[in-house]
Amino acid sequence: MLTRHRIGIVGAGTAGLATAIAFARAGHAVDVFEKHPSLATLGAGVLIQPQGVAALWPAAQPVVERIHAHEQLAFASYHHARPARLAAGPVCIVGDAAHAMSPQLGLGTTLAVQDALALAACVQAAGPVEGLARYSKSRLRTVRACRP
Repeated sequence: MLTRHRIGIVGAGTAGLATAIAFARAGHAVDVFEKHPSLATLGAGVLIQPQGVAALWPAAQPVVERIHAHEQLAFASYHHARPARLAAGPVCIVGDAAHAMSPQLGLGTTLAVQDALALAACVQAAGPVEGLARYSKSRLRTVRACRP
């Protein structure tokens, strides 16, 4: 018989919501806690070559044509934290908390959804504490392999 758990998720980003859905579909009670008063699109950086910008947003073409040197651009810098584990006792991290990626890599959402599905499967198979330990062990190798 399946044991139902009450699960709290902090953060309603891609990973938080994907994790909430995965656990709810497995029959668990889920509470999502988010500091922002409402859910909204916040946006992210996307790399598009000049020809793509012209095709998708013709009005931007005059701006793109004025860029001739790297010195005209602003470059983002990122600090990549590398956790030793993804879970400890009844607490775990998923998504950006576990492996924040620069937006140019295009991996963040994919890894977040993979985290959610792996976490739900591990908890379903082994219960909340052992399941989190299994999740940490199974996902840590993948997370480390995707890090710059």
